[in-house]
Amino acid sequence: MPNQNDPKTWTPDYAWSLIDQVLLKARLQLIDGDMREKLADAKDRVWVESVKKGNAGYAPREYLLEEQLAAEEWAERQVQAALATWQVQGYEPCLAFWHAVNTNLLGPLFESRTNAASAEMELRDRPLNRGGSDASVRKYTLKMIGLQSEWRKKTEIFGREANYTLESKRKAEAEGARRLLLAEAAANPTQGPARRPPKAGTLSPFERKKRSIIFGALQGNLEGEGYCKHLDAKGLPIPSKWSADGCPRTYSSAYYEPKWRQRIQGEKTRFRRKYDNTSRDERERIITESSRHYPH
Repeated sequence: MPNQNDPKTWTPDYAWSLIDQVLLKARLQLIDGDMREKLADAKDRVWVESVKKGNAGYAPREYLLEEQLAAEEWAERQVQAALATWQVQGYEPCLAFWHAVNTNLLGPLFESRTNAASAEMELRDRPLNRGGSDASVRKYTLKMIGLQSEWRKKTEIFGREANYTLESKRKAEAEGARRLLLAEAAANPTQGPARRPPKAGTLSPFERKKRSIIFGALQGNLEGEGYCKHLDAKGLPIPSKWSADGCPRTYSSAYYEPKWRQRIQGEKTRFRRKYDNTSRDERERIITESSRHYPH
């Protein structure tokens, strides 16, 4: 099962299931309509020119060239439509996304355009009872196979580069959180090293609630935006000190700003230490407390 908060573990099928298919379909329909209109104009122009030239071999060659150029543009526009849909949903590109685009969009596109062009040539040849377009169709088919192979390589490159970018961001966020913790420790030298979590009786009701919610998120291995959404869903407010310093009102909103993302990671790291220093049975007891209603 893919980790929802780690795109590097996603499969192409899982990534494809996350895309807003209604939005993507609407964008693809606009592209399809525009490209079909362009091809219809090109077809009329080529056949008229063929009659003028009195050259029967001109039309198949030129029309298939128009088909090839259209397929290249079509593929590029479909890719941009999928990427725009993915990003407007708040996702970052990853290898699984690019594999999904290649499998679900580009492969079917090149296959359908190859079949459509071959059918068009057969339709033109049939009244004349000849196969004069066969050589042009074979050449076109090879070109389309080449285009499909080229896009397969492109999406592989895009995907691997995207995963490296995601990993670099993760490391940068972790390093930023580490530095923030060091800065806070330097500013409060009397705090000393991290200790075991205090007994429940020494914490305020709100502090117990916060510990319970964050322990639950840690137990679920939640990361990034998923971690923040969990805290928001449980009704955990942003620390008042952060709010006074201009922090957005929710963890999810704060996550999108680098400064507050580091604060969130720093807070999570502090609770991670407490979590790791707590026995399994005690963790379970603490986590079940999140179902209780505490005052803020």
